[in-house]
Amino acid sequence: MRTRWALATILFTLLGLGGCARPEVVGFGADSPAVATGPVGVSCTGDPFDPREQPAPVALPAGFVPVAATRCVFAMETVPGDGEWSVRIDQRTEGDLSALVAALRQPPGQPGPDTICTLIAYAPIVVTLVDVTGASVTPTAPTTECQAPMPAVVEAIQALPWREVSRTRVNQVRSELEIVTNCPRGYKPVVGLLAAEGGRKPPVAGPAFPATPAALQVCRFALDPDDTISTGTVELKIGKLTTAPVLEGPALAQFLAAVEAAPAVSGRCDAPQPEFAILFPKGEGAGRSIAVETGGCYRALDTDDGLVQLDAATVALLPV
Repeated sequence: MRTRWALATILFTLLGLGGCARPEVVGFGADSPAVATGPVGVSCTGDPFDPREQPAPVALPAGFVPVAATRCVFAMETVPGDGEWSVRIDQRTEGDLSALVAALRQPPGQPGPDTICTLIAYAPIVVTLVDVTGASVTPTAPTTECQAPMPAVVEAIQALPWREVSRTRVNQVRSELEIVTNCPRGYKPVVGLLAAEGGRKPPVAGPAFPATPAALQVCRFALDPDDTISTGTVELKIGKLTTAPVLEGPALAQFLAAVEAAPAVSGRCDAPQPEFAILFPKGEGAGRSIAVETGGCYRALDTDDGLVQLDAATVALLPV
């Protein structure tokens, strides 16, 4: 008897996460102040992504009658003036846990000869039960024949009246600067990568943007010495966001005219990797953008990824 596994995207249900194609964005956000993303629960200690740091679940002992349960969930929280954070929320519930106990005592599903499962990796359910004496146990949660959490277990956990005990900020996922400007925290050095890979698309015909923007958001990136990317022929440093000024007025018109008239890059440039900037219409995102080397060879990618040659005078129009 062998289960057949159908190929699919690997899914991690713990947090619901999580070439030169752009953009390369580091970080993500949520609209609400705190949206819990852990559907059932994770360990409140250790690294929730590392199984070695999770408690070893055991079979729920016969006769164990819990009067309370604890768990942790993760949420996204907006902190005024300090960006967005991933937070760990310690929760507790008390009272009638009989539905949860009954769900946890179900036998696991067994695959049949014709069972077809998608290739999905599920994070373990981690809920700690406590009895009247204070003894605690982290029970094994039964799974379906395809190793998914039993729906009855998930439903029983979600139906309980959980209350928050504590909240801990884990890491900042978007800075205030990223939120205000829509600039990504990190970005691939797309100009250098396409140049190294021999990208030679012709420059875009006509204006850089379909409608002339009133202002361009300029996301400036320094080179991160600890984060690199390799094409096989060259190794380049990833950019990390430093400043985000706005290009507007006469300088904007002059810059866009220069980009529109810029010739295609020809020949090779061996200057050291420079810092760079990503420009897009203010209020939008980096999906349709211009990437510019702010030093070195002064090359740029237009909005259609055409590699064009700028000069120092044009690049100097960009505010710092």
